[in-house]
Amino acid sequence: MMDGGRVRFRVIACMMFLLVCQLGYLAAGVKTGLAGFADFRAFYGAGAIVRMGAGARLYEYELQHQVQNERVGERTAALPFVYPGYAALPFAAVTGLGYRTAYWVFLGVNVVLLGVAVWLMLPWLQGLTAVWRGLPWMVFGCFYPVAVALLQGQVSVALLVIVCGCFAAMERGRMFLAGAVLALGLVKFHVVLPVALLFCWWRRWRFVGGFAAGAAGVGLACLWVTGWAGMVSYARLVVTAAGTGSVGAALDDSMRNSGRMPNLHGLVFAMAGDARWGTVVVGVLSVGVLVWTARQGASLGRAVVAGLLVSYHLHLHDVSLLLLPLGLALNGMSLERVRSLWVRGATVFWMVSPVLVWVAGMGWNFVLAVTMIPFLVRWERDKGDGLEAKT
Repeated sequence: MMDGGRVRFRVIACMMFLLVCQLGYLAAGVKTGLAGFADFRAFYGAGAIVRMGAGARLYEYELQHQVQNERVGERTAALPFVYPGYAALPFAAVTGLGYRTAYWVFLGVNVVLLGVAVWLMLPWLQGLTAVWRGLPWMVFGCFYPVAVALLQGQVSVALLVIVCGCFAAMERGRMFLAGAVLALGLVKFHVVLPVALLFCWWRRWRFVGGFAAGAAGVGLACLWVTGWAGMVSYARLVVTAAGTGSVGAALDDSMRNSGRMPNLHGLVFAMAGDARWGTVVVGVLSVGVLVWTARQGASLGRAVVAGLLVSYHLHLHDVSLLLLPLGLALNGMSLERVRSLWVRGATVFWMVSPVLVWVAGMGWNFVLAVTMIPFLVRWERDKGDGLEAKT
């Protein structure tokens, strides 16, 4: 058995290698974001529309195209803003800056938010801290989907903070607050709603009540930003995107390449192509995952994994949320509480960013769905496995 000093040295060496890789990814990709070829383009354009007092027209494709071309740079197609109206509010504050400056500012905000996520989770990552004080920070900072979120100017890091805050509130027995916090993540409702559904199944009514209250607040915020007409337009947009994918050329391309999604949808359609039976199979598998997860017992970590797997639309940056169960699994491994080779293997796989970069580069993101499945299993033999939130 290796002594603690040698283990610490090897861990630090590995994390430094991953940090260099992460910084390399960021350095190589930031030029694309600054040139306006990142998701931040859609958020910045939406913020500009709200700032000019045209919130009711937020989901008009032609207006989005016009504003993005004027404020960001010419492109033949707009990058559609496909999020609830309240998501545009933070970006309205930075549209007083030029696009490139706003991109840098938001990248900095995301880095700070990533630090907040680590800080929220520190009490439950003491096993990692015992190995090396900086290990929790490095685990979060070197996770490849986080690099994608930073470069894209996405809100996935903010959603990670919300999920970590929800977990912290649950662990402290504040279930109503936990539910209300999770509702703030409805910006990615296709991931968050399955989580709330599982807590309904588990009859955690205080949590569900908090989520309902928070969702009502989010709805009022959306109503304030876009008005009733804007909310109706958004509902139509969601239905259209789910049914045909025809909401703009940029998003159409993403929809047509469902195999790039690291979820069940991507996994099935990578094999089924455009076959109609693929939708049926996705539905059956999604129900199966939710039922399986529900029967494993109440756990926010597993609920988040299930939400990622069954979500209709998912990108690699959205998988930043996997840091919650991943961090807890790593903590359990450091305390020798996790004996499952499947969980250990999946955890190590997700931390080796060069492998993830290769998979993404090959367009095989759908394979990543398989590597999430071990995190759904209840580790019955491992007491205190870290995935069991106090509910």
